Amino acid sequence: MAEAVIQQRNSILATANPRFVRGYYQQCLTLYDQALQCTLTLQQLLNDDDNNDICNQALCDDYLNLSKTYCRQHRYDKARSYCDQSQTLAVKLNDKLRVAHSLDAFGNIKKEIGQYEDALNDFEAALKLKLELKGKDSQDVALSYSYIGNTYSIIGKLDEAKESLYKVIDRDKHVLRLGNTVTSVELVESFNVLGFVYCLQRRFSLSMLMHKKCLKLIMSLLKDDTASLDLALCYGHIGMMYSLQDSFIESTSCHDKAMKMALSIAGEKCVEVARIFIWKAKLSQSKGDVGEAIKYMKKALKIQTDILGKKHVLISDAHDLLGTLYMSHGKLDDSFTSLFISLNIRQEILGENCLPVATVYVSIGNIFFLKSSYLDALMYYRKSLDIQLDILGDNSLDVASSYHNLGNVYVSLGDPDEALPAYQKSLEILIRLLGEDHIDVAATYEDLGRFFDRQQKYAEALPMFQAALNKQVAIFGDSNVIVAGLYGKVGEVHHHLNQDEEALPLYRKSLEIFQKFGAESYGAVAKTHKCIADSYYNLKMYNDALDQYKRALSVRTKVTGECHVDVNELREKIAAIYNKQNRYGDAIEMHQKALVAKIALLGEDHLEIAEIHDTIGGLYSLQNKFEDARSAFDKALSIRKSKKGEKSLDVALTYDRIATIDIQLKSYDDALKLLEKSLAIRKDILGEDTLEVASSYSHIAAAYKCQNKFENALSYLEKGLAIKLQKVGETSVEVAESYNNIATIYQYQKLYDMSLVLFKRSLAILINLLGEDTLEVTSAINNIAKIYQFQGKMENAVSMFEKSLSIRIKLMGDYDLNVADSYNSIGYSYLKQHRYDEALLNYEKVLVIRQSILGEDSFDVANACNNIGYVYQSNSKYQDALEKFMKALSIQRNITGANGLDVGISYRNIGRIHDKQHNYKYAGLLFQKSLTIQIETYKTHHLGICEGYYDVGRNLALQYRFVEGIEKYQKSLTVAILLCGENNVYAALTFNDIGCIYQLQCRYNDSLSMYEKALRMRVEVLSENSLAVGLTYCNLGSLSETQGDYNQALSFYRKCWNIWLSVLGDNNLKVALASANIANIYTLQGKYADAVAIFQNASSIVKESVGESDIYYANLCNKIGIAYHRQGKYNDALSMHQKAVEIQKMILDGKNLHAADSYRNIGIIYTSQGNYELAISTYQQSLEILRQLLTEKNLAIAYVRNNIANTFLLQGRLIDALNIFQQSLSLQKQLLEEKYSVIAKSYGSIGCVYYRMHKYDEALTNCRKSISILEELDEDANLDLAMAYSNIGLVYKAIGKYAEAFKMLDKCLMLQLENITEENFDIADTYSNIGLIYQSQGQYEKAIAAHQKSLEIRQRLGGDKCLQAACTYQNIGLIYQLQSRYDDAQSFSIKALEIQLEIQGEISSDVAKIYRNLAVIHISRDERQAAMDMLDKCLSIELKLTGEESLEVAQCYEDMAKIFQSEDNIEKFKTNVNKASKIQWKILGPDKLTKIKSQNGLQVRYKSNEYYNNLLGELQQSVSMRLYSWIDIRTDVINLNGVVGYTRQLTESVKPDYLKPDKRHEARIRYQNQDDIKLERYLYPGMTAAEEGLPEVSKLCKNDRDTIIAVPNVPGLQLFIPAQSLEDSIRCTLSALYADAPYINGIPNQPSFQLIPLSTIVRIEPNISLAYNIDNNNTTLQIPMPVAEEVTQHLGVESVKCLDIRILSRNRDGDVWREEYIDYQHRMDENGCPCVALAISRLADYLVTATVYTSKLLLHKNSFPSYQQDVSVLCYLSEIHRGSNRVRLKVVIARKSDDNTEIVEQIPTKFRHTEAISTGLEGTILENGRYSAEFKEEELQCVQEDSIVQPIIVDWNSCSFYVLNFLCLVKDPNKKLEKLCSIVLKPESTQIDLQPKYCTIENVTSENDNNSNSRDTTDEKLNLSALRIDTKLNFTIIAEKIGDDWVQLATLLDPNIATDDIELTKQTSNDKALSWLTRWRSQHGYTATKDSIIEVLEQIDRQDIIKQIINTADSTNKADA
Repeated sequence: MAEAVIQQRNSILATANPRFVRGYYQQCLTLYDQALQCTLTLQQLLNDDDNNDICNQALCDDYLNLSKTYCRQHRYDKARSYCDQSQTLAVKLNDKLRVAHSLDAFGNIKKEIGQYEDALNDFEAALKLKLELKGKDSQDVALSYSYIGNTYSIIGKLDEAKESLYKVIDRDKHVLRLGNTVTSVELVESFNVLGFVYCLQRRFSLSMLMHKKCLKLIMSLLKDDTASLDLALCYGHIGMMYSLQDSFIESTSCHDKAMKMALSIAGEKCVEVARIFIWKAKLSQSKGDVGEAIKYMKKALKIQTDILGKKHVLISDAHDLLGTLYMSHGKLDDSFTSLFISLNIRQEILGENCLPVATVYVSIGNIFFLKSSYLDALMYYRKSLDIQLDILGDNSLDVASSYHNLGNVYVSLGDPDEALPAYQKSLEILIRLLGEDHIDVAATYEDLGRFFDRQQKYAEALPMFQAALNKQVAIFGDSNVIVAGLYGKVGEVHHHLNQDEEALPLYRKSLEIFQKFGAESYGAVAKTHKCIADSYYNLKMYNDALDQYKRALSVRTKVTGECHVDVNELREKIAAIYNKQNRYGDAIEMHQKALVAKIALLGEDHLEIAEIHDTIGGLYSLQNKFEDARSAFDKALSIRKSKKGEKSLDVALTYDRIATIDIQLKSYDDALKLLEKSLAIRKDILGEDTLEVASSYSHIAAAYKCQNKFENALSYLEKGLAIKLQKVGETSVEVAESYNNIATIYQYQKLYDMSLVLFKRSLAILINLLGEDTLEVTSAINNIAKIYQFQGKMENAVSMFEKSLSIRIKLMGDYDLNVADSYNSIGYSYLKQHRYDEALLNYEKVLVIRQSILGEDSFDVANACNNIGYVYQSNSKYQDALEKFMKALSIQRNITGANGLDVGISYRNIGRIHDKQHNYKYAGLLFQKSLTIQIETYKTHHLGICEGYYDVGRNLALQYRFVEGIEKYQKSLTVAILLCGENNVYAALTFNDIGCIYQLQCRYNDSLSMYEKALRMRVEVLSENSLAVGLTYCNLGSLSETQGDYNQALSFYRKCWNIWLSVLGDNNLKVALASANIANIYTLQGKYADAVAIFQNASSIVKESVGESDIYYANLCNKIGIAYHRQGKYNDALSMHQKAVEIQKMILDGKNLHAADSYRNIGIIYTSQGNYELAISTYQQSLEILRQLLTEKNLAIAYVRNNIANTFLLQGRLIDALNIFQQSLSLQKQLLEEKYSVIAKSYGSIGCVYYRMHKYDEALTNCRKSISILEELDEDANLDLAMAYSNIGLVYKAIGKYAEAFKMLDKCLMLQLENITEENFDIADTYSNIGLIYQSQGQYEKAIAAHQKSLEIRQRLGGDKCLQAACTYQNIGLIYQLQSRYDDAQSFSIKALEIQLEIQGEISSDVAKIYRNLAVIHISRDERQAAMDMLDKCLSIELKLTGEESLEVAQCYEDMAKIFQSEDNIEKFKTNVNKASKIQWKILGPDKLTKIKSQNGLQVRYKSNEYYNNLLGELQQSVSMRLYSWIDIRTDVINLNGVVGYTRQLTESVKPDYLKPDKRHEARIRYQNQDDIKLERYLYPGMTAAEEGLPEVSKLCKNDRDTIIAVPNVPGLQLFIPAQSLEDSIRCTLSALYADAPYINGIPNQPSFQLIPLSTIVRIEPNISLAYNIDNNNTTLQIPMPVAEEVTQHLGVESVKCLDIRILSRNRDGDVWREEYIDYQHRMDENGCPCVALAISRLADYLVTATVYTSKLLLHKNSFPSYQQDVSVLCYLSEIHRGSNRVRLKVVIARKSDDNTEIVEQIPTKFRHTEAISTGLEGTILENGRYSAEFKEEELQCVQEDSIVQPIIVDWNSCSFYVLNFLCLVKDPNKKLEKLCSIVLKPESTQIDLQPKYCTIENVTSENDNNSNSRDTTDEKLNLSALRIDTKLNFTIIAEKIGDDWVQLATLLDPNIATDDIELTKQTSNDKALSWLTRWRSQHGYTATKDSIIEVLEQIDRQDIIKQIINTADSTNKADA
């Protein structure tokens, strides 16, 4: 029995002992307790004395085992109890060895609870016994040494610890030498403790070596088992060593292994697990993640407290570490709590005088240090030092650390004399203990460096840091976090020494090391990023700095969270850069984040919070967000008042800031009240005469200056100056500032000389105080330079700016923002001198500097781009200017968003360029955007708004929209006067422009009034000799010139020229242009030699200034051309005008008003030359440009049309001329009031046509209307009235009322003599007309006298050989001819001929007329051959000028017929008569023809029936030709039976115009009534409409043979691919897509033309490029054009080959078509259908189109078979049946492009009681095929089951809409209907798109409905009229009429609904408007009402649409009623 118990006990111990080694303490307790029970059982069994000792020995061992196990579990009471029992038995047995073991157990218990001295006593007593019993080499002795060494290490006696531990190691070495294997617990413990000791000595490599040896030994002890607590703790120790060496990844791995092992053995409630948590906390702390460290520490503390209770040394250690962590995290109060808990525990357990207490004292001192309680910190540091010196002496690392702490406190107390010795003592101890090359020595060098660094002794700090770095690198190598930190610190010192270039490599090295160790998220990395950023900032590399600050912020936020001081500091740094870059919005965002964080840290009402509010307010102010700025400053003011009271200097400063905002908001009274408050506070606190009070006076003066109250401002500034002179004397910066401020006021008052004196005085003071080379001095120099600029002394200004620049470069280097500002000022000076190259050079330097410093996205960079743009704009390089302005806009949008103030200014700049390029509509949109932004920004009157209205007004005026323009000008004027008073430059500019409008409207008196106002203001505000005053004189000269008062005009032009000459010098562009105006007057006065000389001089100056490729030179060419024209030098004139056109094309792409004017001038030349067809063609070019730039309803277009009418008049095409004049008159009446002289002139022109038509009654009526209007205008149109009198006088002459004629011409002459001098061509013309009346009366002598008087004037003005003189010679010759004085007649005619030939050359209509007159003279003399020679010459000229069909040619044939008649040559007589008659018949008609023939004495008897039949055939041919060419043929009416009717039949469907197609025809369509032309559906021959799918054929194309692919059901479609085109074989698919959406989307139409598809879209797949063929054996695609012939017929061209064909292509699924410039040939397919064959180089989509120059020609949607369509949905409800609550719902799915009027009319009215809204199918494309339409109920229930799902077979070729009918039940009759139901369309066949389509149907309730549940008839009915606007019908009306105004409509209705996609995908304005309105209704639902649209239509002045909407609604309501 006893043996069994013994065996059982031994077996239990054999199991327990290994488990104890592995740390399974709970299992061991059970096993050891079982062993104890076995021993007690054995004691009962063996109850004798011998065996009793054996049992007691076993009991002693069992008690000892239990004691050690409980100790390991930190259950010290139990451990002590069992240890007592063990020791008692050992003493009883007198077993000294077991007594020694008991003493070891007691020692371990006491060591664990912190009783280190008692523990040492026990260990030493045990050692003494063991040495006595076993000798020094025993294992038990080694174990005691291990215990003693461990205890010494804990209390900091490291040398004693090492001495004991090495005894263990030496013993084991001795054992090894004896050949024994050593793997003992005491050896493991020794290596472990030695590792700890070396760690404390910072000898980390040795420490790591010890721990690794320990690990190896433990693993050898464990043998096969790989888990034990000791092993886990060893991994933990190794992990800590990795952590201390910054190998964080390896450290984490070791800690994770340790934790996993410890948890698997002991579970979470284990002290060893707590210890591992502590290590993990230290690791997190080392990584900078203090928050994570605190979490781990709290876990550890909880475990320890649960196991050990609150009073334990380990608990105190945990609180110590936790306190340290709280301290690192900035939670100082929590840190205090933990540290004092630790201190109390240690003092209670260990007493006062121990090292752990000293350690806590250090930590508490650290907290006081952080809280700036330096005296308290000093007290605790000294306490710690005293304990350490007492215990350790002065040779201790802890003592060295304490000296170091004392040094830190002394530094903070401002006592460096005490600090330095402390640091030096620390360094001495460390060097003595550790040697020079030790980490702690390196650290102390580092601290000494920091000591010098704090004192800003950077030169002394640098060698300290460098020494520390060198030692650290020697110890750790380059790859160490500590080394990384030192690299950073050395970099910081270089940074402080402004050696940033040297600092950056060091920072980068530091960062590189951190990143190598995966330390991207640690605090040190954040700091390094910040340091790099600081250096970049110093180097002005702001973008690089910003990037680094952001990186630092990201890392720092992860480490510390959002609410931390370091995070806030980084935000402020980032905000500072944003501020530098003018990214104020981003800066505000940063400051607001900082604000939130600081409020969390400091509370709402802290003074630092007020400072942030101030900063934010300042940034808002810079953005012109003054309301937001005011709000921020108010918050700051509130905080300061609450903290410091009402009377505080900070409060006064805040008042100043708020006042600045009020000044910006024009709230001057509020600003002055605040500034007075600020002044009162400063006076109250500081006294009356202080510099701060003087500063307040300056602020008040600034407020008065902004109100233009300069005297008040001067008064306050002088008060401030007096104080400064009294306090600091004359030579002070403050006095210099006052002089500067006063000088600025003088500058505003235009007192430049006085201003200059004070600026110079300020400069002298600054130079005397600061020296020349300072930034303050450069600013003073710049002020002087600006005065020179104002004085126009640009050279002086440039000299001063350059002087400032040189100083700034010397101070700041080449790349500095101040240097950029200087270049900017110089550039501006050069720009003002028109020295564009120099200006550009300087502005580009500005851009380069700002980009390099600020990066791309900066306001300053945007401003630099704008300045360069201004240079290009001034130099007429508009495209370059536009590029720069667009770049500026892009930058500003990035910074401020779409609605920033600077964005608005950029819109204005870009708009002005488009104005210059005559793209007025787009410019107008930009100006409106700019104005909107200005209004939203300023919210009150501001000069920015004034300029905005001005720009919009000027844009409208340039479009000849004068009424709207004047309205905007008036708004600008109102703002300008309100802000700047009655007299200001802005008002003057506006008056000037309004004057220009009045001048164009011929309101000359109003124009003069405006110009005089502008002149008075400019003289008063700017001085007599300002450039603006000169400009006004120029306008006055233009007005006088228009009125014909050339002397007055000359006077004004000379005044302008003199002013500009005095300011700008004689070699200046403006001066040259002013002289050209003078030359123009000389031309009008006939002083051609003077004019030519001036023009030549002006031309040379303009060429020199801007070159020949400039708009100024082009305009000058036009003026010279006009001068040549006046002289009759038509070829020279033509050359100048053509040169102008070439320049304008080069600069402005030829699409501009200047070019339009030039073409008009060329047309006038051609007209004067008699080249009428060319004239009309050129006028058309002018018209085309104007129509692209302006609306059709425009005076400019009317003027050109009148030129065309005048040409028709000269051609004898009187009907055409009359039509145009009448159209122009109608247009003018729409645009102007009846009283305008322009309208009077039109009546006069119409009268002239009637005069030429011999319709004298109509002529008189119109001439009288003209006179009536002009007489009402009084003096406003004297010369126009004179011309009207002259015209009606000629009419009176024609009807024989000579007295009336003379009366009118007398009036004419009197008016002319009153308003202009007699030396004027107009007066000469009047004398000539008087001569004509005398001639008609037969009073030839008086006639000759009148003509002679006219001749004298003309010769004086134009010389003997001028065209006007030639005309007079001819008139006199005609009189002599009537007198039969043929010699005299011939003589005068020859004089006229010689002049004409010399000036105009042979080919001239005037020359032809003279030849005809000479022929008549020869006929009268019966000199037939000479007459025939003259007529031959005349005919030759007329044929060249006018072609075969002209009245002039007919007249020549008639004159020849007369000669042949006189010779009885009947055949030639008949031939010439027939020729003349045919021409006259075609032109004039038979009625007029007969009359003229009778007058000329010719007989009609020669016109036989055969002749008329032939003539009729020719006429039919003519009519046919004209029909297809769209020429007006209504005048070709013939008075023969049957012919009139036939002609009408031919012309009935034609609405012609006066334009002819050009030679190639090119389908140019113009017509009068704007009817649409629709081409009907056309299918391919043999091709049927597709129901499903697309016609396509796929074929394998091989690279070894040619391939042909044809599509059988699309005849003519064929693709040929030669083998050489393919590198590899491919499968190619050829398809025919229909010209429907979306395939047709993206065709590049323009406002001036459309591209009509002639074919389907041909798709070739795959999309690849083909190989190049050397032999030109190209891939050929043949495409049929089935509608080409029909288009040809409609466009009136001869054949398909005459069409302007364009080939388009795009890639598969591409959005945009592009034009292909490839070869093509015309072909015919086998069915005779026209085709084109294309040589293609890639496989893609292709489409053949024709160009049509019109905006009104529409193709029917089904020109080709339709495969799919965009759809729209109409929904209607019947009236609800009261009894059954049933209602019928009709859903119509229709083509979106169709007018729904006809569809709606087909639905009975009773089913259209209410229209509902459908959403969901907008923009849906529905393919042909079968669908099911399923009803989904909501508030309606479908009551017919068989109709819930209805089939639809969609075929868009056969039907344009589909109707679904549902009989429904209203589910809740008492509830208003809102969401009715849904319809789901499901494809059920082979459609490509098989996705279901959903449509939701909703009701719209009337606004008058109430919430009552009761229902009556009124409640059931919906307000139909309110919904009419929502119908497709009404949207169609709006879309058809709105035109380009749809963009304004969209913007005003809802700017948030996108328009870009609509612009890209829709071709016409109609489609775009319809698409957008549908989208609008979809998004707004029932709020999309008629009233909403009408309100917006009123804003854009579209009364025509409003009227039609109202009429339509009324008629609909009546129909419903």
